[in-house]
Parts: sequence; structure tokens; C-alpha cells
Amino acid sequence: MDDLYKQIDLNLSNIGNPNEASRELTFEFWHELRISNLLTVENTSYLLDRGLDLLMFNIELGRDEAVLTRSYSLLMLDCLLQANTDNLLTNQQLERLVCKIRDYMDRESDWRGFNLDYGYIHALAHLSDCVYSLAKCERLDIDIKQTLLGDYLKLLEHANCEYLYQEDERVAKAIAAFDLPCRPLVIKWLDSRLDAISDFDREERSKHVFKYRLILKALLVYDCENEVVKKILLKLY
Repeated sequence: MDDLYKQIDLNLSNIGNPNEASRELTFEFWHELRISNLLTVENTSYLLDRGLDLLMFNIELGRDEAVLTRSYSLLMLDCLLQANTDNLLTNQQLERLVCKIRDYMDRESDWRGFNLDYGYIHALAHLSDCVYSLAKCERLDIDIKQTLLGDYLKLLEHANCEYLYQEDERVAKAIAAFDLPCRPLVIKWLDSRLDAISDFDREERSKHVFKYRLILKALLVYDCENEVVKKILLKLY
């Protein structure tokens, strides 16, 4: 057990390594913990505490190498959520995680998908994976999910991300994962994007149209019969 915690601490210290191959090895370690049933209530709680601290690591610095630590801590936290079929996290811990994710969305400013020096950063994609897992969590109340979804959609309006690295697929998967009572909130948001885009100048409008077309097309992968989404998509052509 002590050896396992040593490995956990080693990988936590390496979670934001500027070398992409090293970061991938760290992710493989979290994944192996999950699929090998090595996660216990005790080490899951330990990883949650450490992960929530790392999620806010130097967040005030903006576009900086520290974003790697924040982005890849999201991958680790998502592994914990995926492993929670055995109730490794309490309801209180899940709600604490939601609160920290909401705080992170409000404060993060670096949404680069890729960097020549670091490789994939993918903060939005990794965040979307976490949002997806929380949306699918049956133990979270619908009110909590609606609040999380509202903050996530608000983030998508303002995050300066060009969706060049399949971010749209991860975003759409997260949005589509929310329970049926959340659907009116999604449709209202999509409609509001049409109104907002019409007020942009030509260059900004082009960028936003491209982004929302991608989201809408990806949403249809999960709900190909959604006539409302189809109608909104047609308005963007």
C-alpha cells in the first residue's frame, strides 16, 4: 500500500510535465488504477483532495505552462468519476467536485488546444470529459446538474478556443449527456447564440458560425432526430 501511494505521489508531481509523452504516461497510470480496481475509498479521497488543489494551480497566471497541470488534473479527476460505480466518492465529495469545477470554469483563461512546445493542452476537451461524467452521475440532483450545465454553456460563449482539435466532439458529448429536464436550457442557449452572432462584425461572426456549426453537427451524432437542432443549424448557412 505504501508503494502505491508513492506511485500516486510521483504521478501527481508529474501531472503537468511539459513533455507530452511524460504526461501521457501519467494519464495511463490513472487509467490503470481505475481499470485494475486499485482505487479504494481512501486513495480516491486522497486523489480528489490533491486533484482539486492542482485544478487551480497558478490559475491567475493566464497563458502559462501551469495550464498543463490544471488540464491534466481534469483527466485524473475524470478517472475518479468513471470509477465511482462502487461509490468511492460520497455525495458530499461529488458536490464539492462540482463546485470546484464551476469555480475553475469561471477563472480559467487558457483554452489553447495545442502548443508547439507542449503538444496537446486540451483544457476544454478535458473539462468536457469531466462535465460529461458529472452529467451521467445518477447521484447528483437535477438542480445541481442544471447549474453545472448553465455555467458550462456560459463558458462556451466566452472561451477563446477555435475547436481545431476535435473539441466540438467532446463539447457535444458533454451537452448531450444531461438529463431530459436540462434540454430546454440547451435549446434556449443555442437560440441565444444565433442572436449574439448576428451582432458580431464579419470576422468574428465567421469564427463563431464555424464553431457553432461544429457543435450542432456533433450534437446530431447523439440525437440525429432532433428537429430543433436541425433547424438552428440550417439558420447558420
